[in-house]
Amino acid sequence: MRYQERKIMATWLKDGNGNKCSIEHFGTKKKAQEALDSLVNCRNCVNCYSCRDCTNCVKCRHCSDCSSCNSCSSCRACSSCIECSSCSSCSDCYSCSDCSSCSSCSYCSSCRSCSSYANKQFKTTNKD
Repeated sequence: MRYQERKIMATWLKDGNGNKCSIEHFGTKKKAQEALDSLVNCRNCVNCYSCRDCTNCVKCRHCSDCSSCNSCSSCRACSSCIECSSCSSCSDCYSCSDCSSCSSCSYCSSCRSCSSYANKQFKTTNKD
């Protein structure tokens, strides 16, 4: 017998700003509606919760003024970040926390205005 991947069809709740929350992601229709209602001035966000003034984000919570982020929490004015928390004004970062004004960083914590931290760290540890 061949294994076939089973696709789960999502049941979406949508608002007038293009935001949507799936019942499957939040567990119940009530929780999905609460999440959708918790978005203030957000546009085109998916499965986010308690965010304000964000655009095109996915699975974020408690963020504000962010755009195109994925799975972040408590961030402010970030763009295109993934799995970051409590950062502000960062872009293209991955899994950072408590950072500010960084770009293209990974796994940073409490950094300020750094850029490509992972690359800088590699260069400093591999000197000739």
